[in-house]
Amino acid sequence: CNDATSCTLCDNGYYWSGSACFIDCPISTWKDSTNRICKDCPVSCYECSSFSNCSSCNSGYFLLDNSCLSSCIEGLWKNNVTNTCDSCLPNCQTCHNGAYCDFCNSTYYWNGTGCSKSCPEDMIKEEVSRTCEPWVASPEVKVAATVMQATVTSALTSSGAVSMLSGANPTLL
Repeated sequence: CNDATSCTLCDNGYYWSGSACFIDCPISTWKDSTNRICKDCPVSCYECSSFSNCSSCNSGYFLLDNSCLSSCIEGLWKNNVTNTCDSCLPNCQTCHNGAYCDFCNSTYYWNGTGCSKSCPEDMIKEEVSRTCEPWVASPEVKVAATVMQATVTSALTSSGAVSMLSGANPTLL
């Protein structure tokens, strides 16, 4: 060093940071061992070990594979608490947290707890939203089912089958 405020090269293990040589560089800078200076991290990084290796991100950026991104890729969500890109549930294409899927991957359907290939028995696959929806019969289907049930009951009653079945095994009705 030339004096207390200027230095062309710090001693081994020390790094120049604008005003003096230090053992550790300040936050948002990294140690350039070749030149023995503290260099700025990218603007998105809060902490880094080199210009291309972030370890934590500034607010509004999210860590993914040692880089700080302004948005996360498909299948990951922006965790504003940790400033990281975190995984969605399995087979989930887009989500806003790790507990709920906004849109499942192709051929998967949200069943209320996760994305699956099939829906529960009382639900149908809704292809556009990729969700399992309650099966609701149209009025025409309900009328047809009621007519069919009445016809079968009438046929069984007139043939005596209902009374034979009732007498033999009441749990069948």
